[in-house]
Amino acid sequence: MVRFLACLISIELLLAFTMLAGIDFFIHSWIPMQTLTFSTTITAPASHVWQCMLDKPTYEERTKAFDPSSTYEGSWEQGASIKFLSSAGTSTGEGMISEIAENRPNKFLSIRHL
Repeated sequence: MVRFLACLISIELLLAFTMLAGIDFFIHSWIPMQTLTFSTTITAPASHVWQCMLDKPTYEERTKAFDPSSTYEGSWEQGASIKFLSSAGTSTGEGMISEIAENRPNKFLSIRHL
């Protein structure tokens, strides 16, 4: 794990220096990427999965794995603006502003990050 983190830090520093120097740099040109595919079977109605995925309490529980303070403000309705927020290490919520590009309830959700 330590070696992996050191590698990530080294890559971030390299990217920062090349950006400062004005050099076009494409990480995918020297780090081969492997495509991974995962699947699972969920034995629950689509409406229940949809509700668990988008309701605020279950969203916050699900996203604790990568950020214990992760939440959102806004609506999941198509065309609506939504803010994905975190207060980790800050006094105010910081995050990303997005738009719900498409919402087909119980079937498909597309989010456009602005």
